[in-house]
Amino acid sequence: MIIIGAKKPERPSERELVVPSLEWAIDLERTPKRDCFPNHICGLVAYDGWADGLEVDADYPADNDAILETRSMVYGDQVCMVWERQSAARYLRGMAAIMPQAAERLNAAAECYERVGNLSELLWPWGHTMPGGAKKMLVDADVRRTMAAHVRSAKAIETQAVEHLEQTLAALQLKAVSKSPISSPKN
Repeated sequence: MIIIGAKKPERPSERELVVPSLEWAIDLERTPKRDCFPNHICGLVAYDGWADGLEVDADYPADNDAILETRSMVYGDQVCMVWERQSAARYLRGMAAIMPQAAERLNAAAECYERVGNLSELLWPWGHTMPGGAKKMLVDADVRRTMAAHVRSAKAIETQAVEHLEQTLAALQLKAVSKSPISSPKN
């Protein structure tokens, strides 16, 4: 095989990716606004907007099928994002296996993300129908308020996950500093 062009740098090891991955995940969770999405709220704060939006009765008019279809589609997308927290749990468990010094905190965060992902069953109890079952149920204010309570529960649990990530990152960075070759000043 002949390779033309500059040699590509070596891919970083999984261990080398843990700290930048944690930094990025924390940033995604803790940053409520992003320049690239000026009309959106992001991170943990997005849970508040989602829950609050579910409680606006005027946004779910029983007599407007087009609006209800859009609302149920958007709602379904949001539930999918909650379900995908299980992917974060799998990733963190994998990182715990290669970073035993951080395993306890990484596994605690993974447990939280898994719990959030499992809430998707409560947030979408209509089976695989899209948007039929959701459209009919989202008209009901009591159903939406129940869903809003589940959304707020998801935020509370995910907040715990982020706190575990922050503790993990702080501990890993502290260990990196303590292993630094810089000697302490002599008295």
